[in-house]
Amino acid sequence: MAGRALRLVVCGRSRGEHQRAQGEQEAGGDGDPAERCHQTPGHCDACQQNKNFHDAAMMQRSPYRVCDSFHKTGRAWKAFELQLEDLMFKRELRFNFWFSNGLRGSRCVAPRRRRRGLEASLDLAHVARRSRVDYPAMHRRASIPTVSRHPNAPSGRTPMTAPVTPTAFETARQDFLTGLEHLAARRFAEADAHFTASLRLAPGRVSTLINLAAVRLELGRADAALDAVSQVLAIEPDNAEAWFHRGNAEAMRRRPDEALRGFERAGTLAPRFAQPWFRHGQVLQDLGRDAQALTSYEHAVAADPTFAPAWTNLGTLRREQGRAEDAAHAFRQARAHGADDELHGYYLAAVGDGATPATAPALYVETLFDDYAETFAGHVVEVLDYRAHVAVAQSLEAVAPGRTFARALDLGCGTGLCGTLLRPRVRHLSGVDLSGRMLAQAEATGAYDILARQDIVGFLRAAPSTFDLVTAADVFIYVGDLSGAFEAVRRALEPGGVFAFSVELATSESAAFELLPSLRYAHGEGHLRELARAHGFDVLRAERGAVRRDQRRPIEGLFMVLTPGGPSSAAGAARPSTAGRS
Repeated sequence: MAGRALRLVVCGRSRGEHQRAQGEQEAGGDGDPAERCHQTPGHCDACQQNKNFHDAAMMQRSPYRVCDSFHKTGRAWKAFELQLEDLMFKRELRFNFWFSNGLRGSRCVAPRRRRRGLEASLDLAHVARRSRVDYPAMHRRASIPTVSRHPNAPSGRTPMTAPVTPTAFETARQDFLTGLEHLAARRFAEADAHFTASLRLAPGRVSTLINLAAVRLELGRADAALDAVSQVLAIEPDNAEAWFHRGNAEAMRRRPDEALRGFERAGTLAPRFAQPWFRHGQVLQDLGRDAQALTSYEHAVAADPTFAPAWTNLGTLRREQGRAEDAAHAFRQARAHGADDELHGYYLAAVGDGATPATAPALYVETLFDDYAETFAGHVVEVLDYRAHVAVAQSLEAVAPGRTFARALDLGCGTGLCGTLLRPRVRHLSGVDLSGRMLAQAEATGAYDILARQDIVGFLRAAPSTFDLVTAADVFIYVGDLSGAFEAVRRALEPGGVFAFSVELATSESAAFELLPSLRYAHGEGHLRELARAHGFDVLRAERGAVRRDQRRPIEGLFMVLTPGGPSSAAGAARPSTAGRS
């Protein structure tokens, strides 16, 4: 039987292990070992592969023979090459499988879990693996539309839900495969159309419905995803992935209790499936139930110790509890299993494990504020009593009362809190930020003439013109070494211009800067004054005061106003002041 081969990566357990896992008596004595593997509907308890893998591999005929062939080897396999002939159409097929699971990481950033179990490429090996996705786009799935099991059907064989002609079946299969290609390329609307077409010709195929649900979640169509999930659960009530998607859909519909129920059910049905417990923890965190979320993440890493995002979130909660050593262990585990090295080095430094980096990773800042954008303004002002933007504007008025600025730049403009205060005294206002979603909020204020998505130093160095006002309200808490920023501002600032900014104060007066457990940098006032002199600035004002509240405690900050040194310094500005110094 010449032709193309199927490369299957096996679960790595021997026949004896499968027999022991299922139990001889429960399996019915000396029956087929693959039948014993599949006594539990929907899943193989030993290898944790979805039954649809085995169904699809034999094209609806003898669905357990592939699984059986693994177990009868009598020893664990790492890989197994097998050629199959299509029993229905008497011709050769090439079966390829590829799945990868990834999750939205609203509180973490880490590459997706490594591939495991039965996998291959579906001729899509060239598809780049993404580091972050909102929902699992590629799932455990058969390479053909699989036969659906009726709830009352006897175990051992899976009947057709409706007769399908060979021509219709082949068309359905091609639509399914085309849908997978679109799914891999993130063309979700096209994938939806092809999966829907496949189901019209061959209804009730679980793998098609599962992928259709995933696509609809990506498209934000939670109700439509629930419809697909409900069809799966009517066929296979214990399908873990269907419960997982149900949880995601309910979370999208802002029904957290139902979402938690779906994730709990999925995690119970598939003990080695880490993502349900991970999402369970995220929903609990969104509800402010961090102690329970901690337990969920512990379940996730117990289910799959290689699942880096769960380690990251576990470390974050432990850090917030003040458990520095436990947090460091979790961050090290995340990094060991593929999480972003720079990001987790930053996390480790914040709990005292490793050298302090000069600045926060751009990935951290961008992700943090993209996730925070919609609720940022209300949360920081109403909950955290944030006032850095107000204090910066007041400091500016104190040194240059009534002055109108021709060209101003708001560094780290965020949602535009500072820009709205500056606008009445500025003829042209630019804003720069790393977060695209924060910039969208800033644009909605109408305060800015130009908005740019870029790091602040890069923007300053490439700016086509100079400015007579530069502000940075609550921006330098994500920059440790400020020498690059001071140099870039000095070059972009016109003679007589003004540079107004805020920082958190370091706990040590002698410290240049330090990274706090809050993942924010704090700076020493003495070091800032030295830095200003080194880059040709005069200090017009340095005032201490609270920048926000954290854990119900005021966080002390420093509000400084500088101007380029020389006879034209701060035209129209007040004389240097150290108001509020302690």
